[in-house]
Amino acid sequence: MKNDLVKNIILYPLLLLIFCALNFAISDAPLSCGAFVALLVIDLPIIPLSLIFCLSFCVYKSWFFMLFGAVFAVIFGLIFLIYRKKNKTVGIELTVYIILGLALYVLKDFPDRIVEKLVYMSIIATFTIVAQIGFTNIFYKKMSFSTTESEAFMVATLYILTSIGLINLFGVFCYKPLSVLIFILLSRYYKNNLSLLVAVVVATPYVITTQNYKIFAVYILFFMVYSVFKFAPSIAISVGILLAELLSGIFFKFYGSYGYMESLPTIIVTIITSLISTHKMDTLNKKYNFDGTSTLIRSVINRTRLGTSKRLYDISNVFYQMEDAFKNLKKCAVSTDTLVEKMCDEVLFNMCAECTLKPKCINKNTPKRDLIEKIIKIGIAKGRITIVDLPKDFLDVCAYPNSVIFEVNRLIGAYCEYIKGAESNDKSKEILSLQSAGVAGLLKSLAFSLSKISTENKDEERTIKRVLSKNGVKCDGALCFGEGSQTEIELIMPTRYYKKFDVAKILSNHFNTKFIICKAESVANNVINLSLKFAPKFDAVFGVSKITKTNSPESGDCHSLIKVDEGNFLVALSDGMGSGNLAKKTSETALNLIESLYKAGLDSEFILTLVNKLLSISVDDNFSAIDIALVNLREGTTAFIKIGSPYGFVVSDKGIRFIEGSSLPLGILDDLHPTVASATLSSGDVIVMISDGVQDAFTSSGDLIDFLKSAPIHNPQELADAIIAKAYELSNGTPLDDMSAVCVRLVDKLT
Repeated sequence: MKNDLVKNIILYPLLLLIFCALNFAISDAPLSCGAFVALLVIDLPIIPLSLIFCLSFCVYKSWFFMLFGAVFAVIFGLIFLIYRKKNKTVGIELTVYIILGLALYVLKDFPDRIVEKLVYMSIIATFTIVAQIGFTNIFYKKMSFSTTESEAFMVATLYILTSIGLINLFGVFCYKPLSVLIFILLSRYYKNNLSLLVAVVVATPYVITTQNYKIFAVYILFFMVYSVFKFAPSIAISVGILLAELLSGIFFKFYGSYGYMESLPTIIVTIITSLISTHKMDTLNKKYNFDGTSTLIRSVINRTRLGTSKRLYDISNVFYQMEDAFKNLKKCAVSTDTLVEKMCDEVLFNMCAECTLKPKCINKNTPKRDLIEKIIKIGIAKGRITIVDLPKDFLDVCAYPNSVIFEVNRLIGAYCEYIKGAESNDKSKEILSLQSAGVAGLLKSLAFSLSKISTENKDEERTIKRVLSKNGVKCDGALCFGEGSQTEIELIMPTRYYKKFDVAKILSNHFNTKFIICKAESVANNVINLSLKFAPKFDAVFGVSKITKTNSPESGDCHSLIKVDEGNFLVALSDGMGSGNLAKKTSETALNLIESLYKAGLDSEFILTLVNKLLSISVDDNFSAIDIALVNLREGTTAFIKIGSPYGFVVSDKGIRFIEGSSLPLGILDDLHPTVASATLSSGDVIVMISDGVQDAFTSSGDLIDFLKSAPIHNPQELADAIIAKAYELSNGTPLDDMSAVCVRLVDKLT
């Protein structure tokens, strides 16, 4: 409440001054009427506003104008009181009300000056619109950066007319310090974004009233001084402005006559502004330069991202629960002991129950249950039983042993079918469990990426827009997500600027950090949304060379070279066992699946385990040796994964690194144990992968290393061709297996 009182003590005297000034802006045209109506439209209190409005007409020193002001205040006070009571907003009918309210003013001196008065009435009506937009911006937007060009024009017009009235009322001597004060404060408030415009606007009333156009030069000089000292302490700006003022008045004679008394107001103003710290101005800027729409959009985006992230985490948890369920279902399969008991029941209560000699067996308490179970277990172990497998104790009491043999063998057959089906079912459940775990992990990763939100970093976003603008690119909006190397930039701009300019290069040159456009989507007619990230440090060039086994229709070797995402590169070589169509099909199947799963964002352990399971349940004996290198193009870190593949190499100017594998190929065993190695590569390093046909041709790894020491490593295609040519030569022109070589060289990323 105390704060409201202080605000009113400052506000209403200031409005009174504005009303008085507007009454003197244009001779005999009370522009304060337009300002009064505009302030009522934006919901300022009616009674105190009406009182100071009436009081402002005292400056005319005319009973008629004082009467007119009172009548106008009563009319519009009542009109807006009625509208507010009914909770309605004044519409287009406001124009009619203004005409009626100005009727007394127009009819004075009728019919003389009627045309002039009608012109003034139209000016006042038009000024009402200007004042409404201007005051709305001042009171509610606090002249923030969200102010549009039309709103800024209205505020400038309101200021110029008010200032002209102040000069007419009090003289130029009083306006001069006010104009300097406004220029300094607004320039520091906007941080030089609008300081040139402010300089021109505050100089305009001075120029209009004095007809001295040299005043524009004075205020432009103020702008130049501020631009030089904008990053300096506040006292430096004030001293610079004072020196510019003295230089303009004493040496350049821009003011005409100029003495110490003329310089005194500027000296006082510069002393006052030097006491206002930069920190206080920054606080004021952050407090009032608040873009509500931008903040709302940012809030909605962040809320949507976090909401989606939470949903993805929840769905991820569902798939983790499914993984556990499939694992538990596998553990619930019927055990062998349980099956033996059931088979024993079948023999005793089905076959023996129908035997004509059953009463005799019952009297002798034979056959014993443990004896039947023993016979069944022998049959399970051997696959079937014969007469020689039956114990003597059993043969002594049973009159129909062949019937028992037949029934036990039938049950063992059914048992084997059940076990086979159960094993197949378990493998299917295991694959479903793996898939559930993989999808859960992927959803969790997506949820984490969406948890990055856009923080209030308007300085950086304004910098991005300003940099683009200086380079001729119109950017309608910019948002930043994440921090550090994970920073993402979202831009909205007309499509024609995206096609004409290299936006990523412009930002890269300014921030001295390489950016790449990872996504460009059209969001409306001729409007595009760009997503930028930090560019990887490296790029990759590759070479591939291969020869098919002699007399083989198809090579069983396949390779893959794909960019998984903006920061990761995958190179893989798959060698299907043997040569020909089947080996090719196996190799392609494994490699295509690996490619798809890596692109989906799944991790290596899951991918390789799943591919191994799928190959292991194949009807045919399909095996494939896999050699994989996953390269992080941002850091150069590389993971080498070898599954039954030959040794590989990293060749650089510093020497040759040997990468060896020892695990079996994919599809042989249910459990997979790949050989994994890691290394950090530099620009110029070359990854060399070979199939076992090349390995066999060179006889030993030492021979291949000796060859690589003198091979052309700068061009990966030449290196691959040279390796295959040498292997072909060592095979005496008759390759005994498919031969393939894949070479990948890391290079610095070009801008």
